[in-house]
Amino acid sequence: MKRILCYGDSNTYGHNPLDCSRLQQRWTTYLKEKLGNNYEIIEEGLCGRTTVFEDSFTYGLSGKLMLEPILRTHNPIDLVILMLGTNDIQLQFNKTAFDISRGIETLIKIIQNPLIYGNYSVPQILLVSPILVDDSIKTSFFADIFGTDEAVALSSQLAAQYKRVANLYKTHFINAADFAKASPLDGIHMDSKNHKMLADALADKIKNIDL
Repeated sequence: MKRILCYGDSNTYGHNPLDCSRLQQRWTTYLKEKLGNNYEIIEEGLCGRTTVFEDSFTYGLSGKLMLEPILRTHNPIDLVILMLGTNDIQLQFNKTAFDISRGIETLIKIIQNPLIYGNYSVPQILLVSPILVDDSIKTSFFADIFGTDEAVALSSQLAAQYKRVANLYKTHFINAADFAKASPLDGIHMDSKNHKMLADALADKIKNIDL
């Protein structure tokens, strides 16, 4: 059985843009259905998680903080799906797309450290550039956290930077924004329909990876 670790934020957790509950049908559950019994899907989605930046108000949201312990917990792992960066857009961090890509680069270096895995192989990485922040954030609760036009613009710059990092570290790459989009209810999170569209694209990509 191939083991896939899904390391992400609220769009991996399955935050429901309608009522802030957890979606029962999210891309991780759809991915399991699509790939079948030969794959184990390990969900590690945390609302508010960044790449490497420490949230000023909530402890433990830096993706760097818990990544190595999580990798050790779930070892052996065949593939890590890494989808972070949306929360780095928050106004409190004041980062550029290049800064955010450097955060992703730091996480990739951790994942590719062979000392973590003992006698097991280093997992492959599927780097996912996140969905775009939608214009509807302007009327959302999240406007004061992320900004409006600046958040939309910054999110559109991530894919090119992520692809550059993927090429540099020889990871697999997919742009989630090519397949799914945020709900107009909050401008940040996917509904179940878009979770499914993303899962379909990820499943097609994974089937072409020699795990």
